[in-house]
Amino acid sequence: MRRAGSDEQQVLAHFAEELSALTDEEQIDFSTFLGLRSTTLLNRRCHAPVAWVQGAASGTWRHLLNPTQAKDGYQLAPWRAPAAALAGLATMFAETAARALPFWEPEERYSAISPSEVAWVREIVLHLPTVTDDVKAGIRPIVHDARKRLSAHHPGFPPRHDQRRELEEILDTIERVLADPPPSVGGDRRRTALGAPDKVTVRELAGVPAQALSDYLDRHTGDDSLVEKALLACAASGHRSEDDFERVLRRHTCPDTVLLPLTEGLRGNLGGAPTWREAWTRLILARPDTQPALVRALPAWPALRARGDRYGSAHPSVVAAVRDALGADQDAWNRFAICPATNSGPSAWLRLGDLLDAAATGAPWPKPPGSR
Repeated sequence: MRRAGSDEQQVLAHFAEELSALTDEEQIDFSTFLGLRSTTLLNRRCHAPVAWVQGAASGTWRHLLNPTQAKDGYQLAPWRAPAAALAGLATMFAETAARALPFWEPEERYSAISPSEVAWVREIVLHLPTVTDDVKAGIRPIVHDARKRLSAHHPGFPPRHDQRRELEEILDTIERVLADPPPSVGGDRRRTALGAPDKVTVRELAGVPAQALSDYLDRHTGDDSLVEKALLACAASGHRSEDDFERVLRRHTCPDTVLLPLTEGLRGNLGGAPTWREAWTRLILARPDTQPALVRALPAWPALRARGDRYGSAHPSVVAAVRDALGADQDAWNRFAICPATNSGPSAWLRLGDLLDAAATGAPWPKPPGSR
């Protein structure tokens, strides 16, 4: 009100009820600030709540909010306080910091940006038990302003490379939590907050624990596109079991048919290194009711190397697919023996069925299926 032109008496009359609850010392402090004539000093006092929280989040409270980052020299510092006490302090800080959101104002046009300007917002979303709509409404303008000041077109001085990377990481975390708040009980919100289902990637889904993935799918029940990403993430993670894969598959509305188009378009859907193709092949062949068409759609190299129940034996489903295609035609077997399937490179994506058909008919070898 003072910055907008109101005089001291108008302000005192407007806030008479609130001011009556203050102590004498607080009223004296308030009157001192109210009497300021300098616009610069008034701006500084209006910014005081945000400035305090910014300094605390990046300074005195930093290791209380992030206990695992506390170090004594180069060694991690052990905490005597129980984890529950530290979590309670972090929650108290987040609730206090959220009260400063209405006081945030954008910096002047040419100002540079530093990580401390948004780190406090990250602590709010990571440690508040519930991120309410009011909190989200207070945070979004801060994120928007930070993104704008990070853009190449902003006239302010750009941050250093290490600061830019830290800022991007902080903003990414905030946006993921705003788009998809994870459960408030347990877990690390830096990892379990995955963002909107249409934005999350297979690689991001592969990087979270199985329980965090399950919780995320629970929050987005009925999203078949997300389930398909999660199925592919089972191969990309490298440590998902057949049971994990089946639990994800059961969430799809068409579990009996979805695996075939995913496998036929595996290069574009999954991509990645040989280990990902091998993991996908293992998960598909481990299913008891894998259909011949699905076996034929697998990448040829990992399919032919897949093991059966006995040591040194090929997988029976692959053996059946090869015998059905080549029959007793020795020439076809000879041609198939020199097929161009490889472990890496574009030819690694050649499908088993396409190579079998070419060997059986004597047609030219097919080209590798295209990626996106």
